[in-house]
Amino acid sequence: MGDEIETRVATAADERFLREMLFLAPFVPPGSDPRPRLDREAPELTHYVDGFGRAGDIGVIAFVDAEPVGAAWVRQLTSEDPGYGYVDDETPELTIAVRETWQGHGVGTRLMHELIDVVARSCRTMSLSCDPANPAMRLYERLGFVACGASGTSITMLKRL
Repeated sequence: MGDEIETRVATAADERFLREMLFLAPFVPPGSDPRPRLDREAPELTHYVDGFGRAGDIGVIAFVDAEPVGAAWVRQLTSEDPGYGYVDDETPELTIAVRETWQGHGVGTRLMHELIDVVARSCRTMSLSCDPANPAMRLYERLGFVACGASGTSITMLKRL
């Protein structure tokens, strides 16, 4: 690749970038319409980023040549406001996205390793939701995520830290 991937911990000041990444996160199968037109005000999506920086929010942002190219973060959601990969009130849920031009260059893998290291300092588990057709499923499995349920057409996966 030649370009160095750098990372740093996300802060409350990164909420806008995380929101941008949130709308790149859903898997779009090959041959499907380009990015679905998601409701950017839908609470079932915005609860992943609204007010980022609250207790329990942990994130990492990747940069190449000082340009942000991806992010991975966890947020503690509850049974009263669950996410797509909700497991329980103690397990934070992962969201990850990499700009399309940087997919396949190791950015997602780097983000996942960095995030897991940080999350493991304060949590015993983390979860995510993944469409079985998403190539990222292989990465999650290599990193130790295992299927623990389903939500719609997606698999809920859990990693013990």
